[in-house]
Amino acid sequence: MGINKDNLLSDEHHASHFSCAICQDLSESPVTLACSHVFCEFCIGEYVARCLDRQQNALCPTCRASDCSSAAKLSEANPLAFRCYAKVQTRCPLHKQGCAWTGDLGSLQGHLTNSDSHLQKGMSQGDVYDALKREGDERYRARAYDQAAELYSKAAAVAPERAQAFANRAACRLMAHRYEECVQDCDQALRRDPALANAATRRARALLELGRTE
Repeated sequence: MGINKDNLLSDEHHASHFSCAICQDLSESPVTLACSHVFCEFCIGEYVARCLDRQQNALCPTCRASDCSSAAKLSEANPLAFRCYAKVQTRCPLHKQGCAWTGDLGSLQGHLTNSDSHLQKGMSQGDVYDALKREGDERYRARAYDQAAELYSKAAAVAPERAQAFANRAACRLMAHRYEECVQDCDQALRRDPALANAATRRARALLELGRTE
């Protein structure tokens, strides 16, 4: 799963070099193979898993010339290409809620998590919270757990009385093996909504990993 092309402002030729052939969107957390084709880290991981399940060779979905085991982060394998990727122009995913920000893809995460943005633009608290949580959900599904946690933190700051952002950030902490922080986030969520089942489940899993029973 990639970055929605509807939000892109760069010309198609620029962005097309970084299009993921699996999800057809702009690659998110881009990785590259030995053949230089670029994919979302999540998409290529799912593709490799499907190939293994079918006992097939995981070859490049575009050219079939490279083994997907050669996948490496674009930022490390080709820093120049990654700088070009980061310069793709985009608008804020909250543009439908009224945000007029535009800029480099490399600056988008910082804009989304900037504590001074969005609410000062007259956007409603509920709309901003929902949009930030959706962006966090997309990063989480792409296994970009640190970025997802940042977005959930911003959502929690926008609407601190709502529980789900804390529970979702706890999921990021759990996946990153940061179990104490996971427990703390779950406690925050459960104080706001004692019936929130996913927070209780994540808290129990984190305590198990810590060797604690409470």
